[in-house]
Amino acid sequence: MNSPLAKTRLAPRQKYQIAFATIAAVGLFLLARKLPTGTNLPQFYAAPQPGASSLQFCETCSPLFLPVSSVPSPVTMTLSSDRPPVRGQQTNFTFIFQTTSGMPIGAHDLLLTHTKLIHLMVVDPSLRDYQHIHPVPGGAPGEWHFSMTPHRAGQYRIFADFTPPLTGLALYSSASFIVPGQPDPPMQDGGLTVTQGDYRYALTFSANPLHTGQLADMHFTISRADHGPVPLGLVMGTYAHLAMFDLKRTGFAHLHPNITDPNWKPDPVNPRLDFQVQLDTAGRYVIWAEVNLAGELTFVPFE
Repeated sequence: MNSPLAKTRLAPRQKYQIAFATIAAVGLFLLARKLPTGTNLPQFYAAPQPGASSLQFCETCSPLFLPVSSVPSPVTMTLSSDRPPVRGQQTNFTFIFQTTSGMPIGAHDLLLTHTKLIHLMVVDPSLRDYQHIHPVPGGAPGEWHFSMTPHRAGQYRIFADFTPPLTGLALYSSASFIVPGQPDPPMQDGGLTVTQGDYRYALTFSANPLHTGQLADMHFTISRADHGPVPLGLVMGTYAHLAMFDLKRTGFAHLHPNITDPNWKPDPVNPRLDFQVQLDTAGRYVIWAEVNLAGELTFVPFE
């Protein structure tokens, strides 16, 4: 009598079926490993270990000031132009966006954040010429194009703000170019109340002075001299953008209003937008506000 534990003999046809299924499964596994991931940025988005010399990547709307000069980025910008930049003349720029391992970064590697793939914040040494630019993809892998007219002299810095799709965590890169001439001194004659034309812009803070390492609330308001309505419209999907720089331009903060309700509308006469920021280094900072007034982009500096 056969034992219940005796091995069952397989018919030749069953052996062939099992062998075929095994070979097919191994083949599919090897093929899957060779398929593209859809992005060249998968390996850079884990939080670094304590003491590592790289930045903990922040959320897209993070209030942190990013210390670009002291913390390396895994993404490089190699900048070139169709001619040497000259003050007051438009220049066409090209940059190659790639990882430090040489992988190109194209449009499919990035998420739309505030309606754009890449936000370039360009500023001169005096912080008096600030421009917010959105490059477009070029024909070659990792190639991007933009045009701008520098209005002052000196070494301009470009800070790129972008987000890969795998994690939705913001990342940055930077580059620079030189405009011949004597740079103006850094802006130190501004304030937190600015009047331009018929409008008065103001920034107030929850703490005065601000303290390093602590989250601070900022309130941005706009009013008209005749107390009439303020035609505040959307710009890149929200009602204002703030870009913050220290006087040495070692880094930046790209700030957006704390709006969670998609149906929220600003007060038509006295609009107020709330922001947050956290600074880890003491010193003086310049903040540029970008708003849409009756369809026209307006830039306002605070120091």
